[in-house]
Amino acid sequence: FQQCYHETPGRWLLNKRLDFAAMLLLNKDLNVSRTAYESGFENASHFSRAFKKKYQIAPNQYRAAVSS
Repeated sequence: FQQCYHETPGRWLLNKRLDFAAMLLLNKDLNVSRTAYESGFENASHFSRAFKKKYQIAPNQYRAAVSS
């Protein structure tokens, strides 16, 4: 797996979940907690930290930036 994707399976899965969450944030009907849950995160706080680490912006700020 590492040779093919150049990252661990856990990191790959986290990145896929975060990419999916970024897409879900375009839908204004879902709040951040629901987006976290739909993306496979059980904890909205963990989701927010991971999202901010990857995208350098909080989920709510990301939604505002891509919506305008």
